[in-house]
Amino acid sequence: MSAVLQPQPRTRRKYSDRERADVLALHDAGLTLTELSEQTGIPDSTLSQWINGRNGLNADTPQLRELSKKSLADKFEDCAHLYLARAVEGEAIAKTSGYYAVKAANEGAVTANLLRGMPTSIVQEVAPKSHLESLRKDFPAIPLDQLAVVTAKEYGVTVESLLNDSVH
Repeated sequence: MSAVLQPQPRTRRKYSDRERADVLALHDAGLTLTELSEQTGIPDSTLSQWINGRNGLNADTPQLRELSKKSLADKFEDCAHLYLARAVEGEAIAKTSGYYAVKAANEGAVTANLLRGMPTSIVQEVAPKSHLESLRKDFPAIPLDQLAVVTAKEYGVTVESLLNDSVH
């Protein structure tokens, strides 16, 4: 005679206000519901309720969310500075494309601004060659051809068109 298995009651995990605030800040930074669920292990239905302001959020959660956003912004900004410092190291340039270090620094800075509610893009129109010259002044240790690759990708122009008239 076989024993009948009884279903076990589901246990609901309790999340602290801080955990909720941190997850909501990550959502504010641009992570999707799916990404948040995969990274935190929190069911997407629960996350959806938090994002939409349901599921018993504590009155302190908005303030904690703002603190979490500031903390995340500071971390992204620190990361951006680390990548910028790495971008100008001779050994790093030899091993890693300067393009990726500059790109990572930019992403960190943009995300920090987003979390702080600041503009995330520059609205002034800048010609690609002017932008290249500006990068060249700001990052003299990065070879011109690597800076040209970054600029060309950003503006949708060819590297050759940027380097033809540039002063070497």
